[in-house]
Amino acid sequence: MSVTETGNERGFAFWRGRLDGAEVLLVQTGIGKAKAAQATRVTLERFAPSVVVSTGFAGGTQASLAAGDLAIADRVWSCSGDPLAEPSATTMSSACAPKLVELARECAAKAKTPHQVGGILTVDQVVAEAERKHRVGQKFGVLAVEMESAAVAEVAVAAGTPFLCVRSISDAVDQDLHLESFRIATPDGRIKPLSAALYLAAKPTRVAEALRMRHQVRLGAENFAIFCAAFAQAVGG
Repeated sequence: MSVTETGNERGFAFWRGRLDGAEVLLVQTGIGKAKAAQATRVTLERFAPSVVVSTGFAGGTQASLAAGDLAIADRVWSCSGDPLAEPSATTMSSACAPKLVELARECAAKAKTPHQVGGILTVDQVVAEAERKHRVGQKFGVLAVEMESAAVAEVAVAAGTPFLCVRSISDAVDQDLHLESFRIATPDGRIKPLSAALYLAAKPTRVAEALRMRHQVRLGAENFAIFCAAFAQAVGG
C-alpha cells in the first residue's frame, strides 16, 4: 500500500493510500465492541467509504482451519457475556454483502491463500482455552471467534454501507492461549516491550509459545496481505 496521508480522527489512527489501483483507508479500532462501533461511526462520518471491511486476527473454532488461514464471513454474530452459558445472550447477527463475500472467495482462491467461508462470532472476552473454542464452534457452527466485527457490521449495515469481514486465524482450535500474556498489550493492541520482556523473564517456559504465536501471526499477516492485493485490484477495477 502506498500511503498518502496519516492522521488521527477523534482518537482513531488512520492511514489513507492506494493499493493496486484502489483507494484504501485503514482505521485502527482498538480492541472490543465499543471501540469498534465508535471507530466505524467516525469513519463513516468523516470519510464516507463505499465499503467497510472488518479485518484482524481471530481464534479458530473448527479443526479445518489452521493458523494463518483466512476466515471469510458470510454472517457475523454477536454474543454478550459467556458464549457457553445456557442460554447464551446472542443479541444480533448481520449478513455480509453477498457480492463482497463471493468476490472475497474468488480473490482468495485466485491468490491461493487458504480460506473458508462461514460464520464468525464476536464476543466480549477472549476465548483462550482450546476446549472452549471447540465448544463455541460446535454450539454456534462458526469458523472463528473475535471481539469486534459484529459491532462494525451493526453500524455499517445501519448506515447502508456494504460490509465484509475477513479475519486471519492467529490460533487454531486446538491451541491454548494464556490470558496473562494479554497484559503485555495496550488497549489498542500494541505490544509493550518492557512488559513483554518482564513477562517472558518471569515465565521462561512461555518463550517457545511466544515464538510460535509470532510465527503464526506473521503467516496470517502475509496471507492476508496477498489476499488484500487481489481484493483491492478486483474492487478497484
